Amino acid sequence: MDELNQEYPVKAVIFDFDGTIADTLPLSINIAIKINDELKLIRKEEIDLEAFRSISTEDFIKRLKLPRYKIIYYLLRIRSILGKNIDKVEVFSGIKDVLFQLKKYNIKLAIVSTNSVKNIKKFIKINNIELFDFIASPLFPINKRRAIGRVINNLGISPKNIIYVGDETRDIKAAHDNNLRAVSVTWGFHFRNLLIRYNPDYVVDNTNDLLKLILSLGSKDITPVIR
Repeated sequence: MDELNQEYPVKAVIFDFDGTIADTLPLSINIAIKINDELKLIRKEEIDLEAFRSISTEDFIKRLKLPRYKIIYYLLRIRSILGKNIDKVEVFSGIKDVLFQLKKYNIKLAIVSTNSVKNIKKFIKINNIELFDFIASPLFPINKRRAIGRVINNLGISPKNIIYVGDETRDIKAAHDNNLRAVSVTWGFHFRNLLIRYNPDYVVDNTNDLLKLILSLGSKDITPVIR
């Protein structure tokens, strides 16, 4: 891996949004519960947040046993209500510093998220972090693979020189499907032990370690410090 890092230093970082940059989980849970009460998709006794955070996104969707259109409608409703309350969402502590430091090193930044581009742009403007070269969202709010591919093309940088940072198992898969190195952060939705089972290239537990990792991967002269 050291040889790979030296040969292909990081020139761009693509971030997930929810659970990675923005702490949307508390608000999203409240919104999801209210919508569920209205639509009655999941019985109250079956709602177990800790259990949901302990299984992959794919397994969670399978466990719901709902038609795809209902899942998409449910997610779009959450996204719409979240957008109206985005000013109540906090930036994860330390993330601003990570973003500003990466910009100082001329590393390009992008976001690919199943949240809407409109919501993301509103959030980054409110929080004074309009630092991103590209922001993209998939047409259907489940799979990010194609949206990541579009951003890679727009960046004009080899996938070998780009990493993807996210907090869910589907982030790992979407990154690897696009030949990107995947960095999993443990302050978001999925728990550390679950993320590790999906073989991310790196796992970090705080924003200081995330910055150290990216900067070390961005230099041919520094060996990565986080594994």
